[in-house]
Amino acid sequence: MNNLELFQAYADAFEVAYESMEWQEVKTFFDEDAVYEIVANPPMAAKFVGRDSVMDEFVRVLDEFDYRFDTRSPVLVEDSKEVGDSVTNTFVLTYAKQGLPDIVMHGSETATYKDGKIIRLENRFTDETAANMFKWMGRNQSKLPPPRSQQIRDDKGPTLTLDENQSESYWMPNTSEGYATIMLSPESSPCNAYSVGTHVIPGGGALPKRCFARGDFVIYVDGGTTKIVLDGTEEILEQGDTVVVSRQVTHSIINNSADNELRILWFCIPSGYESLIRSFGKKKTGSERPIFDAPSGSSTAKDYYQGVKEIGALVPLKGQSLVIREVDRKSFWQSVPAQGYADMIISPHNYTSNSFAIGAQVLLPGASIPVHCHRRNEELLYVTGGSGYLVTDEGNIPIRPGNAVFVGRFARHGFLADKDNTLEVVWIFSPPELETVLAGMGTLRTPGEDAPAPFIPPSNIMHILKHGGFATM
Repeated sequence: MNNLELFQAYADAFEVAYESMEWQEVKTFFDEDAVYEIVANPPMAAKFVGRDSVMDEFVRVLDEFDYRFDTRSPVLVEDSKEVGDSVTNTFVLTYAKQGLPDIVMHGSETATYKDGKIIRLENRFTDETAANMFKWMGRNQSKLPPPRSQQIRDDKGPTLTLDENQSESYWMPNTSEGYATIMLSPESSPCNAYSVGTHVIPGGGALPKRCFARGDFVIYVDGGTTKIVLDGTEEILEQGDTVVVSRQVTHSIINNSADNELRILWFCIPSGYESLIRSFGKKKTGSERPIFDAPSGSSTAKDYYQGVKEIGALVPLKGQSLVIREVDRKSFWQSVPAQGYADMIISPHNYTSNSFAIGAQVLLPGASIPVHCHRRNEELLYVTGGSGYLVTDEGNIPIRPGNAVFVGRFARHGFLADKDNTLEVVWIFSPPELETVLAGMGTLRTPGEDAPAPFIPPSNIMHILKHGGFATM
Protein backbone atom coordinates (compact mmCIF):
# COMPACT_ATOMS: atom_id res chain seq x y z
CA MET A 1 0.00 0.00 0.00
CA ASN A 2 1.13 3.56 -0.65
CA ASN A 3 1.09 6.19 2.08
CA LEU A 4 -2.39 7.48 1.16
CA GLU A 5 -3.78 3.95 1.49
CA LEU A 6 -1.88 3.37 4.73
CA PHE A 7 -3.29 6.59 6.13
CA GLN A 8 -6.85 5.67 5.20
CA ALA A 9 -6.39 2.24 6.79
CA TYR A 10 -5.10 3.91 9.96
CA ALA A 11 -8.05 6.35 10.03
CA ASP A 12 -10.51 3.46 9.62
CA ALA A 13 -8.79 1.45 12.38
CA PHE A 14 -8.92 4.48 14.69
CA GLU A 15 -12.70 4.80 14.27
CA VAL A 16 -13.14 1.09 14.97
CA ALA A 17 -10.98 1.39 18.10
CA TYR A 18 -12.98 4.43 19.19
CA GLU A 19 -16.09 2.26 19.31
CA SER A 20 -14.49 -0.94 20.65
CA MET A 21 -11.81 0.66 22.90
CA GLU A 22 -9.35 -1.97 21.59
CA TRP A 23 -6.17 -0.26 20.40
CA GLN A 24 -3.83 -3.08 19.40
CA GLU A 25 -4.51 -2.75 15.66
CA VAL A 26 -4.04 1.03 15.75
CA LYS A 27 -0.69 0.50 17.46
CA THR A 28 0.60 -1.51 14.47
CA PHE A 29 0.44 1.60 12.25
CA PHE A 30 3.09 3.44 14.34
CA ASP A 31 6.87 3.23 14.47
CA GLU A 32 8.27 2.39 17.89
CA ASP A 33 9.85 5.87 18.07
CA ALA A 34 6.78 7.73 16.82
CA VAL A 35 6.07 11.29 17.97
CA TYR A 36 2.58 12.72 18.35
CA GLU A 37 2.31 16.50 18.64
CA ILE A 38 -0.72 18.76 19.01
CA VAL A 39 0.18 22.16 17.61
CA ALA A 40 -2.16 24.79 19.07
CA ASN A 41 -2.36 27.51 21.67
CA PRO A 42 -2.53 26.27 25.28
CA PRO A 43 -4.10 24.39 26.87
CA MET A 44 -4.44 22.14 23.81
CA ALA A 45 -0.75 22.01 22.88
CA ALA A 46 1.07 18.80 23.82
CA LYS A 47 3.78 16.40 22.64
CA PHE A 48 4.24 12.66 23.21
CA VAL A 49 7.30 10.61 22.32
CA GLY A 50 7.31 6.86 21.74
CA ARG A 51 4.57 4.57 20.42
CA ASP A 52 3.41 3.51 23.89
CA SER A 53 3.11 7.14 25.00
CA VAL A 54 1.10 7.94 21.88
CA MET A 55 -1.30 5.07 22.57
CA ASP A 56 -1.61 6.08 26.23
CA GLU A 57 -2.53 9.61 25.14
CA PHE A 58 -5.18 8.37 22.70
CA VAL A 59 -6.79 6.33 25.48
CA ARG A 60 -6.54 9.16 28.01
CA VAL A 61 -7.95 11.96 25.85
CA LEU A 62 -10.84 9.86 24.61
CA ASP A 63 -11.69 8.79 28.16
CA GLU A 64 -11.39 12.26 29.63
CA PHE A 65 -12.95 14.17 26.72
CA ASP A 66 -14.51 12.43 23.71
CA TYR A 67 -16.49 9.73 25.53
CA ARG A 68 -18.14 12.31 27.78
CA PHE A 69 -20.15 13.68 24.84
CA ASP A 70 -23.22 12.15 23.21
CA THR A 71 -21.75 12.31 19.71
CA ARG A 72 -18.42 12.94 18.01
CA SER A 73 -18.71 13.79 14.30
CA PRO A 74 -15.54 14.12 12.16
CA VAL A 75 -16.01 15.50 8.62
CA LEU A 76 -13.25 15.88 6.02
CA VAL A 77 -13.17 19.33 4.42
CA GLU A 78 -11.23 18.04 1.38
CA ASP A 79 -9.54 14.88 0.18
CA SER A 80 -6.29 13.80 1.81
CA LYS A 81 -3.15 15.18 0.15
CA GLU A 82 0.23 13.49 -0.14
CA VAL A 83 3.43 15.56 -0.14
CA GLY A 84 6.68 13.58 -0.01
CA ASP A 85 6.48 11.11 2.89
CA SER A 86 3.54 12.92 4.53
CA VAL A 87 -0.23 12.71 4.17
CA THR A 88 -2.50 15.54 5.36
CA ASN A 89 -6.23 15.90 5.73
CA THR A 90 -8.25 18.90 6.85
CA PHE A 91 -11.29 18.34 9.04
CA VAL A 92 -14.08 19.78 11.13
CA LEU A 93 -14.78 17.83 14.33
CA THR A 94 -18.02 18.47 16.21
CA TYR A 95 -18.81 17.30 19.76
CA ALA A 96 -22.40 17.41 20.99
CA LYS A 97 -23.94 16.94 24.43
CA GLN A 98 -27.62 17.41 25.13
CA GLY A 99 -28.28 20.64 26.95
CA LEU A 100 -24.87 22.15 26.11
CA PRO A 101 -23.61 24.15 23.11
CA ASP A 102 -21.65 22.16 20.52
CA ILE A 103 -17.86 22.29 20.31
CA VAL A 104 -16.71 22.77 16.71
CA MET A 105 -12.99 22.21 16.10
CA HIS A 106 -11.24 23.18 12.85
CA GLY A 107 -7.89 21.54 12.21
CA SER A 108 -5.66 19.31 10.17
CA GLU A 109 -3.85 16.02 10.69
CA THR A 110 -0.53 15.12 9.09
CA ALA A 111 1.08 11.68 9.22
CA THR A 112 4.72 11.32 8.17
CA TYR A 113 5.86 7.83 7.21
CA LYS A 114 9.11 5.91 7.54
CA ASP A 115 9.30 2.37 6.13
CA GLY A 116 5.51 2.12 6.05
CA LYS A 117 4.99 3.25 9.67
CA ILE A 118 3.90 6.60 11.09
CA ILE A 119 7.02 8.23 12.53
CA ARG A 120 5.30 11.54 13.27
CA LEU A 121 1.63 12.42 13.71
CA GLU A 122 0.73 16.08 13.97
CA ASN A 123 -2.63 17.67 14.71
CA ARG A 124 -2.95 21.41 14.13
CA PHE A 125 -5.83 23.48 15.43
CA THR A 126 -6.64 27.11 14.64
CA ASP A 127 -6.11 29.80 17.26
CA GLU A 128 -9.86 30.40 17.26
CA THR A 129 -10.51 26.71 18.00
CA ALA A 130 -8.10 26.73 20.96
CA ALA A 131 -9.63 29.92 22.38
CA ASN A 132 -13.19 28.61 21.99
CA MET A 133 -12.23 25.28 23.54
CA PHE A 134 -10.74 27.01 26.57
CA LYS A 135 -13.85 29.16 27.08
CA TRP A 136 -16.20 26.19 26.61
CA MET A 137 -14.39 24.02 29.14
CA GLY A 138 -14.29 26.82 31.71
CA ARG A 139 -18.05 27.28 31.46
CA ASN A 140 -19.30 23.74 30.91
CA GLN A 141 -16.79 21.10 32.01
CA SER A 142 -18.49 20.51 35.35
CA LYS A 143 -21.73 19.73 33.48
CA LEU A 144 -20.18 16.78 31.64
CA PRO A 145 -20.40 13.28 33.13
CA PRO A 146 -17.25 11.87 34.77
CA PRO A 147 -14.77 10.06 32.51
CA ARG A 148 -15.55 6.37 32.08
CA SER A 149 -12.43 5.33 33.98
CA GLN A 150 -13.67 7.21 37.03
CA GLN A 151 -17.25 6.01 36.75
CA ILE A 152 -16.20 2.39 37.18
CA ARG A 153 -13.55 2.85 39.89
CA ASP A 154 -14.24 1.13 43.19
CA ASP A 155 -11.22 2.68 44.93
CA LYS A 156 -12.26 6.33 44.57
CA GLY A 157 -11.85 8.37 47.72
CA PRO A 158 -14.53 10.58 49.31
CA THR A 159 -15.19 14.30 49.09
CA LEU A 160 -15.94 15.66 52.58
CA THR A 161 -17.01 19.16 53.55
CA LEU A 162 -16.02 20.03 57.11
CA ASP A 163 -17.36 22.85 59.28
CA GLU A 164 -15.27 23.99 62.22
CA ASN A 165 -18.41 24.93 64.15
CA GLN A 166 -19.78 21.41 63.80
CA SER A 167 -16.53 19.53 64.45
CA GLU A 168 -15.22 17.81 67.58
CA SER A 169 -14.05 20.54 69.98
CA TYR A 170 -12.37 20.52 73.44
CA TRP A 171 -11.61 23.07 76.14
CA MET A 172 -7.91 22.99 76.98
CA PRO A 173 -6.24 23.07 80.43
CA ASN A 174 -5.36 26.19 82.42
CA THR A 175 -2.12 27.04 80.66
CA SER A 176 -4.00 27.56 77.41
CA GLU A 177 -7.44 28.62 78.58
CA GLY A 178 -8.63 28.20 75.02
CA TYR A 179 -10.05 25.38 72.96
CA ALA A 180 -8.96 23.03 70.21
CA THR A 181 -11.04 21.65 67.37
CA ILE A 182 -10.39 18.40 65.50
CA MET A 183 -11.67 18.78 61.95
CA LEU A 184 -10.07 15.73 60.35
CA SER A 185 -8.75 12.55 61.96
CA PRO A 186 -8.82 8.79 61.30
CA GLU A 187 -11.89 8.57 63.53
CA SER A 188 -13.84 11.05 61.38
CA SER A 189 -12.59 10.26 57.86
CA PRO A 190 -10.89 7.57 55.76
CA CYS A 191 -7.60 9.52 56.04
CA ASN A 192 -5.11 7.64 58.24
CA ALA A 193 -2.10 9.71 57.23
CA TYR A 194 -2.70 12.96 59.11
CA SER A 195 -5.00 15.02 61.28
CA VAL A 196 -6.02 18.67 61.00
CA GLY A 197 -7.70 21.15 63.31
CA THR A 198 -7.59 24.57 64.94
CA HIS A 199 -6.55 26.11 68.26
CA VAL A 200 -8.04 29.31 69.66
CA ILE A 201 -5.92 30.74 72.49
CA PRO A 202 -7.11 33.84 74.41
CA GLY A 203 -4.88 36.78 75.33
CA GLY A 204 -2.12 35.69 77.67
CA GLY A 205 -2.71 31.99 76.99
CA ALA A 206 -0.10 29.51 75.81
CA LEU A 207 0.52 25.93 74.75
CA PRO A 208 3.35 24.91 77.11
CA LYS A 209 6.77 23.62 76.18
CA ARG A 210 6.55 20.23 74.54
CA CYS A 211 8.41 17.87 72.27
CA PHE A 212 6.89 15.20 70.05
CA ALA A 213 8.42 11.77 69.78
CA ARG A 214 7.58 11.37 66.11
CA GLY A 215 6.16 13.09 63.06
CA ASP A 216 5.86 16.67 61.83
CA PHE A 217 3.66 19.37 63.37
CA VAL A 218 2.68 22.44 61.34
CA ILE A 219 1.26 25.67 62.76
CA TYR A 220 -0.35 28.24 60.44
CA VAL A 221 -1.30 31.57 62.04
CA ASP A 222 -4.85 32.30 60.93
CA GLY A 223 -5.39 35.30 63.21
CA GLY A 224 -3.46 37.30 65.82
CA THR A 225 0.24 37.12 66.63
CA THR A 226 2.21 34.52 68.52
CA LYS A 227 5.60 34.01 70.06
CA ILE A 228 6.90 30.54 69.40
CA VAL A 229 9.99 29.23 71.18
CA LEU A 230 11.91 26.63 69.17
CA ASP A 231 14.66 24.91 71.17
CA GLY A 232 15.06 28.12 73.18
CA THR A 233 15.01 30.49 70.20
CA GLU A 234 12.09 32.95 70.07
CA GLU A 235 10.24 33.77 66.86
CA ILE A 236 7.34 36.21 66.47
CA LEU A 237 4.73 35.00 63.97
CA GLU A 238 1.95 37.06 62.45
CA GLN A 239 -1.13 36.17 60.43
CA GLY A 240 -0.15 34.11 57.38
CA ASP A 241 3.16 32.93 58.88
CA THR A 242 3.87 29.20 59.21
CA VAL A 243 6.17 27.04 61.31
CA VAL A 244 6.83 23.33 61.05
CA VAL A 245 8.55 21.40 63.84
CA SER A 246 9.73 17.84 63.52
CA ARG A 247 10.30 15.13 66.12
CA GLN A 248 12.25 15.96 69.27
CA VAL A 249 12.22 19.74 68.62
CA THR A 250 11.05 21.45 71.81
CA HIS A 251 8.57 24.24 71.24
CA SER A 252 5.96 26.36 72.99
CA ILE A 253 3.27 28.61 71.53
CA ILE A 254 2.39 31.83 73.34
CA ASN A 255 -0.30 34.36 72.49
CA ASN A 256 1.72 37.53 72.01
CA SER A 257 -1.26 39.76 72.80
CA ALA A 258 -2.86 40.34 76.18
CA ASP A 259 -6.23 41.27 74.65
CA ASN A 260 -6.73 39.50 71.30
CA GLU A 261 -7.29 35.86 70.51
CA LEU A 262 -4.64 33.82 68.74
CA ARG A 263 -6.05 31.51 66.10
CA ILE A 264 -3.93 28.77 64.51
CA LEU A 265 -4.53 26.00 62.02
CA TRP A 266 -2.58 22.86 62.97
CA PHE A 267 -1.60 19.90 60.84
CA CYS A 268 -0.02 16.71 62.19
CA ILE A 269 1.54 13.91 60.13
CA PRO A 270 1.26 11.09 61.03
CA SER A 271 -1.98 11.51 62.92
CA GLY A 272 -1.86 11.41 66.71
CA TYR A 273 -2.12 14.97 67.99
CA GLU A 274 -5.91 14.66 68.01
CA SER A 275 -5.58 11.85 70.60
CA LEU A 276 -3.55 14.18 72.77
CA ILE A 277 -6.26 16.84 72.59
CA ARG A 278 -8.89 14.31 73.62
CA SER A 279 -6.66 13.10 76.45
CA PHE A 280 -5.93 16.59 77.83
CA GLY A 281 -9.20 18.38 77.10
CA LYS A 282 -12.82 18.45 78.15
CA LYS A 283 -15.55 18.22 75.51
CA LYS A 284 -16.75 21.69 74.53
CA THR A 285 -20.53 21.77 74.76
CA GLY A 286 -21.21 25.45 75.41
CA SER A 287 -19.58 28.86 75.78
CA GLU A 288 -18.80 28.55 79.50
CA ARG A 289 -15.22 27.34 79.86
CA PRO A 290 -14.47 24.99 82.79
CA ILE A 291 -11.34 25.63 84.87
CA PHE A 292 -9.14 22.54 85.13
CA ASP A 293 -5.54 21.36 85.16
CA ALA A 294 -3.94 19.02 82.64
CA PRO A 295 -4.33 15.37 83.67
CA SER A 296 -1.24 13.56 84.85
CA GLY A 297 -0.13 10.09 83.92
CA SER A 298 -1.87 9.97 80.55
CA SER A 299 -0.61 7.01 78.53
CA THR A 300 -1.48 8.86 75.33
CA ALA A 301 0.61 11.82 76.38
CA LYS A 302 3.55 9.65 77.44
CA ASP A 303 3.48 7.82 74.11
CA TYR A 304 3.15 10.82 71.82
CA TYR A 305 4.16 13.86 73.84
CA GLN A 306 7.40 12.79 75.50
CA GLY A 307 10.40 15.07 75.64
CA VAL A 308 14.07 14.75 74.76
CA LYS A 309 15.08 13.67 78.28
CA GLU A 310 13.03 10.47 78.09
CA ILE A 311 14.39 9.53 74.68
CA GLY A 312 17.93 10.73 75.01
CA ALA A 313 19.32 7.76 73.09
CA LEU A 314 17.48 8.97 69.99
CA VAL A 315 18.59 12.60 70.08
CA PRO A 316 20.84 12.16 67.00
CA LEU A 317 17.62 11.51 65.01
CA LYS A 318 16.21 14.90 65.96
CA GLY A 319 14.31 16.65 63.16
CA GLN A 320 14.43 20.24 61.97
CA SER A 321 12.25 23.28 62.48
CA LEU A 322 11.37 25.76 59.75
CA VAL A 323 9.74 29.19 59.92
CA ILE A 324 8.16 30.56 56.71
CA ARG A 325 6.96 34.15 56.84
CA GLU A 326 4.15 35.15 54.52
CA VAL A 327 6.37 37.73 52.79
CA ASP A 328 9.05 35.09 52.15
CA ARG A 329 6.85 32.53 50.40
CA LYS A 330 7.61 31.72 46.78
CA SER A 331 4.59 32.98 44.89
CA PHE A 332 3.19 32.51 41.38
CA TRP A 333 0.48 34.34 39.45
CA GLN A 334 -1.94 31.77 38.02
CA SER A 335 -3.24 31.50 34.47
CA VAL A 336 -6.91 31.68 33.54
CA PRO A 337 -9.39 30.48 34.66
CA ALA A 338 -7.67 30.25 38.10
CA GLN A 339 -6.80 33.93 38.11
CA GLY A 340 -5.08 35.06 41.27
CA TYR A 341 -1.95 33.63 42.82
CA ALA A 342 -0.59 30.58 44.63
CA ASP A 343 2.09 30.56 47.34
CA MET A 344 4.38 27.65 48.15
CA ILE A 345 4.88 27.31 51.92
CA ILE A 346 6.29 23.86 52.71
CA SER A 347 7.38 21.13 50.30
CA PRO A 348 10.31 18.76 49.78
CA HIS A 349 12.08 21.72 48.15
CA ASN A 350 12.56 23.44 51.53
CA TYR A 351 11.79 20.81 54.18
CA THR A 352 13.15 17.31 54.75
CA SER A 353 9.93 15.37 54.23
CA ASN A 354 8.53 13.63 51.17
CA SER A 355 5.13 13.18 52.82
CA PHE A 356 3.34 16.47 52.22
CA ALA A 357 3.28 19.95 50.77
CA ILE A 358 1.44 23.02 52.07
CA GLY A 359 0.56 26.20 50.24
CA ALA A 360 -2.00 28.97 49.93
CA GLN A 361 -4.05 30.15 46.98
CA VAL A 362 -6.16 33.21 46.26
CA LEU A 363 -8.80 33.11 43.52
CA LEU A 364 -9.94 36.49 42.25
CA PRO A 365 -13.71 37.20 42.12
CA GLY A 366 -15.33 34.85 39.61
CA ALA A 367 -12.15 32.83 39.04
CA SER A 368 -12.25 29.04 39.16
CA ILE A 369 -10.21 25.87 39.40
CA PRO A 370 -11.76 23.54 36.81
CA VAL A 371 -13.12 20.16 37.85
CA HIS A 372 -10.32 17.60 38.08
CA CYS A 373 -9.09 14.71 40.19
CA HIS A 374 -5.80 13.26 41.44
CA ARG A 375 -4.49 9.77 40.78
CA ARG A 376 -2.73 9.14 44.08
CA ASN A 377 -2.99 12.24 46.26
CA GLU A 378 -5.25 13.32 49.10
CA GLU A 379 -5.99 17.02 49.40
CA LEU A 380 -7.34 19.23 52.15
CA LEU A 381 -8.28 22.87 51.67
CA TYR A 382 -9.10 25.18 54.59
CA VAL A 383 -10.87 28.45 53.80
CA THR A 384 -9.10 31.41 55.40
CA GLY A 385 -10.93 34.26 53.68
CA GLY A 386 -13.53 35.28 51.14
CA SER A 387 -16.20 32.93 49.88
CA GLY A 388 -16.97 30.59 47.03
CA TYR A 389 -18.04 27.09 46.14
CA LEU A 390 -16.78 23.55 46.07
CA VAL A 391 -17.78 22.28 42.61
CA THR A 392 -18.80 18.62 42.41
CA ASP A 393 -20.73 16.43 39.97
CA GLU A 394 -23.69 16.68 42.34
CA GLY A 395 -23.66 20.50 42.41
CA ASN A 396 -21.97 23.51 43.99
CA ILE A 397 -21.52 23.61 47.78
CA PRO A 398 -20.95 27.03 49.44
CA ILE A 399 -17.72 27.34 51.46
CA ARG A 400 -16.73 30.12 53.86
CA PRO A 401 -13.95 30.79 56.43
CA GLY A 402 -13.92 28.00 59.00
CA ASN A 403 -14.89 25.43 56.35
CA ALA A 404 -12.56 22.77 55.02
CA VAL A 405 -12.77 20.29 52.16
CA PHE A 406 -11.10 16.87 52.10
CA VAL A 407 -10.75 15.19 48.69
CA GLY A 408 -9.61 11.61 48.19
CA ARG A 409 -7.92 10.24 45.09
CA PHE A 410 -9.98 10.11 41.88
CA ALA A 411 -12.71 12.23 43.50
CA ARG A 412 -13.74 14.92 41.02
CA HIS A 413 -13.77 18.46 42.39
CA GLY A 414 -13.21 22.09 41.50
CA PHE A 415 -13.50 25.51 43.14
CA LEU A 416 -15.22 28.74 42.22
CA ALA A 417 -14.84 32.15 43.85
CA ASP A 418 -17.95 34.27 44.36
CA LYS A 419 -18.37 36.78 41.56
CA ASP A 420 -18.03 39.65 44.05
CA ASN A 421 -15.45 38.16 46.42
CA THR A 422 -12.10 36.40 46.48
CA LEU A 423 -11.69 32.85 47.74
CA GLU A 424 -8.62 32.32 49.95
CA VAL A 425 -7.50 28.86 51.05
CA VAL A 426 -4.62 27.02 52.67
CA TRP A 427 -4.07 23.61 51.06
CA ILE A 428 -2.38 20.43 52.26
CA PHE A 429 -1.38 17.86 49.63
CA SER A 430 -0.15 14.36 50.48
CA PRO A 431 2.04 13.09 48.98
CA PRO A 432 3.42 16.34 47.52
CA GLU A 433 3.06 17.31 43.83
CA LEU A 434 0.62 20.21 43.71
CA GLU A 435 3.43 22.70 44.31
CA THR A 436 5.11 21.71 41.02
CA VAL A 437 1.83 22.06 39.11
CA LEU A 438 1.04 25.54 40.42
CA ALA A 439 4.60 26.73 39.81
CA GLY A 440 4.62 25.23 36.32
CA MET A 441 1.31 26.85 35.35
CA GLY A 442 2.17 30.27 36.73
CA THR A 443 4.59 33.15 36.47
CA LEU A 444 6.76 34.35 39.35
CA ARG A 445 5.06 36.92 41.58
CA THR A 446 6.53 39.57 43.86
CA PRO A 447 4.20 40.29 46.83
CA GLY A 448 2.61 43.71 46.53
CA GLU A 449 2.98 44.06 42.77
CA ASP A 450 0.00 44.68 40.50
CA ALA A 451 -1.62 41.63 38.97
CA PRO A 452 -0.70 40.96 35.34
CA ALA A 453 -3.24 40.87 32.54
CA PRO A 454 -5.00 37.49 32.33
CA PHE A 455 -2.77 34.92 30.60
CA ILE A 456 -3.28 31.43 29.22
CA PRO A 457 -1.54 28.30 30.57
CA PRO A 458 1.87 27.28 29.13
CA SER A 459 2.06 25.09 26.02
CA ASN A 460 3.22 22.05 28.06
CA ILE A 461 0.21 22.22 30.40
CA MET A 462 -0.83 18.61 29.80
CA HIS A 463 2.68 17.39 30.62
CA ILE A 464 2.66 19.45 33.83
CA LEU A 465 -0.70 18.08 34.91
CA LYS A 466 0.15 14.47 34.07
CA HIS A 467 3.42 14.52 35.98
CA GLY A 468 1.76 16.39 38.85
CA GLY A 469 -0.61 13.53 39.56
CA PHE A 470 -3.71 15.00 37.90
CA ALA A 471 -5.99 12.40 36.36
CA THR A 472 -8.05 14.89 34.35
CA MET A 473 -8.77 18.58 33.84
